[in-house]
Amino acid sequence: MRLTLRTLLAYLDGILEPNDAEDLGKKIEESEYAAGLVHRIRDVMRRLRLGAPSLTDRGPGLDPNTVAEYLDNTLLSERVTDFEKVCLDSDIHLAEVASSHQILALVLGEPAEVDPAGRQRMYRLKEAEGKVKPPPTPAAQSAPAMPDAKRPPRLDLEPSDVAAAGRKPRPKPTVPEYLREPRKKSSWWAAAAAVLLAACFTAVVLMALGQFEPGTSPGNFLARLGVISAPREVAKQGSEVRGQGSEVRGQGSEVRGQGRGLGASVPSGVPDEPVPTPAEDVKTETKGPVPSAPPEQPAPEKSPDGPAESPAESPSSVVPAPTPKTPAVPDKAPGAEVEKQPEIPPVLEQPQLPPEPLGRLMSSEQVLLSDGVETGWTRVAANQMLIPQQVLVPPTYRAKIALTMGVTLEILGGSRVELLGSSARELPGLRVLYGRVVLMPLGKVGSRMRLAFGDRTGTIAFTDAETVVALDVRRRRVPGTDPENGPARVVADLYATTGGITWRESVEGAGGQPLRLAPRQRLSFDAHLTSAPIDAKELPPWIESSPVGALDRRASAAIAEALPTDRLARVGLMELAVSRPQKEVKWLALRCLGYIWQFDDVVVALDDSANKLVWSDFIEELCAAVGRDAATAAAVRMALEKQYPQQAAALYRMLWGYSDKDLRAGDDAALVRALDDDLLAMRVLSYWNLRDITGQGAAYQPEQTAARRQQSVRRWRQRLAAKEIRFQDGVKEAGKNVESPAPENK
Repeated sequence: MRLTLRTLLAYLDGILEPNDAEDLGKKIEESEYAAGLVHRIRDVMRRLRLGAPSLTDRGPGLDPNTVAEYLDNTLLSERVTDFEKVCLDSDIHLAEVASSHQILALVLGEPAEVDPAGRQRMYRLKEAEGKVKPPPTPAAQSAPAMPDAKRPPRLDLEPSDVAAAGRKPRPKPTVPEYLREPRKKSSWWAAAAAVLLAACFTAVVLMALGQFEPGTSPGNFLARLGVISAPREVAKQGSEVRGQGSEVRGQGSEVRGQGRGLGASVPSGVPDEPVPTPAEDVKTETKGPVPSAPPEQPAPEKSPDGPAESPAESPSSVVPAPTPKTPAVPDKAPGAEVEKQPEIPPVLEQPQLPPEPLGRLMSSEQVLLSDGVETGWTRVAANQMLIPQQVLVPPTYRAKIALTMGVTLEILGGSRVELLGSSARELPGLRVLYGRVVLMPLGKVGSRMRLAFGDRTGTIAFTDAETVVALDVRRRRVPGTDPENGPARVVADLYATTGGITWRESVEGAGGQPLRLAPRQRLSFDAHLTSAPIDAKELPPWIESSPVGALDRRASAAIAEALPTDRLARVGLMELAVSRPQKEVKWLALRCLGYIWQFDDVVVALDDSANKLVWSDFIEELCAAVGRDAATAAAVRMALEKQYPQQAAALYRMLWGYSDKDLRAGDDAALVRALDDDLLAMRVLSYWNLRDITGQGAAYQPEQTAARRQQSVRRWRQRLAAKEIRFQDGVKEAGKNVESPAPENK
């Protein structure tokens, strides 16, 4: 098969036969121009602001009908060359032809579904048109009669004229047999069978559970219908129970209308256990002391010849089942006081208190995102009240918050902080999940707040009104280990730049030993180890200011101006990444999306040769995200699984990093094999790791064809055989911990 623009479009849209597609794929790999054209076609189809050809343009090969003839393979052969030349020279026309071909491939790949009623209506349009006569126009009615000599010839012919002319009437259009839908078979019997089967199954289950036994609602219903027989005791009891609304009078203890059959009396003065009565709408009213019961009736004598009276025939033997809801009032002697039941006070619902206010954002030029439980990440407006929740500052920004505890909080870019509310035993404060913060009291000596990071929680007290405190929290993990399994080691540095502070760590059961930091001293934390206060020779420059480049400064201003506060930050950042033509704005928007667990666009860019110059930036951003925390690492993994389901595990492993132990175990061979993988993203990531390990590139270019990559791949295989794929500087040897990159303002 020849390699032309039409066959190339058919190959990209997947409408070729398998053999032809394989043959054409080999030709594309061997031709550098064809491979570049493939990437160019994919690029122009994704460009939203490319535009469309002008309808008034009448240049050669620019007619829309010509495009249709070319796609339908009916264009004259002598015009095909000129048409393809126009497409190859113009991105607009190339995008139009490629997009139209893709749409046709999708539409024509499946049979069209037409409503039968709509099809019949369309076939009757011609017939309806002949039956409807247009009404006479006013001009024709008011026009004066013209002599026959000056009357223009009549153009429309009546049906009689058609018959006179000998023309055959047009046959009525009918629906072709192959377009007619088959007559649908009735499926009511299948539905009836399914309902009957479900009813039988339900009946069997209820019968097995005893739901049809007497005493249950279904059993009583079936007993009334005569389907099953109820026990004599239940039947007798049901016939005797009458008058559920009667009341117990204080005049005596005789219960009227209940049909309970309580023949035995309780002797006066001898308290007995209360006889429980059913709680079926029984209203008990007690007035004054309860008199004694009537004298006990003699028990009926048993007949020696006749059978003993059954419990169902004796009213006194019918004792209802006890229920704890409404116990009967026991009989008391005359004058005895009725024991009052203790009243249970009603439970009052506690009113829901509003969230505790903790601070306000002081600047509208900075971007601060808050995580709502139901709404997700949204931008915080200036002077908006902050409550206990997580907040995030994207890269290149430095948000300043005035806390209600009398402290100014500055959160640097790339940091996530949780604002903590107060309780009966704890002060309000904040938890630094990762990143950098600066704390300054608002001119008040003795301000105290709670500060937490990792597994540590403590109280910090500002001993001077001019105190400035800085905290840097990051994570360490062993390279090559799964970032989602096991907690990472949290490393933190607490600085006192000016003034002094007191740090008291909360220990289970009691407070820890207070540590005092003088100006320009540092306190280091590594997992569960705490160093003594040491003098800091040089303070980090980020405490005073965060240096931002010119491009990032321009991009941050554009995003701060355009990002709305009434919508999800994810939606606004995605729109900025697509709609803005400036590369710095798109890059910063993608970095901000990574901090709210959105990595789809960054992952897709690894498989596009158009992003060759920024591959390293994308990979470094993904590696930093994997080491940030377990939730961010899981978001990267899910983005890879969504875009590359088959190679996601291998790609995710390449982002963990390597140690010499891993390389000796065979990971070096896996990296070299990935250099010749069919997926571009696999080649890009493996080459980036090999270059990071050895510091050499061997003139390898992942975007080239397999034929052009052979020589450089052969060199990497020789290094693999010589066991030269090892870390040269010893910084990342096995067992050494590698810190996750600190947030930087690039």
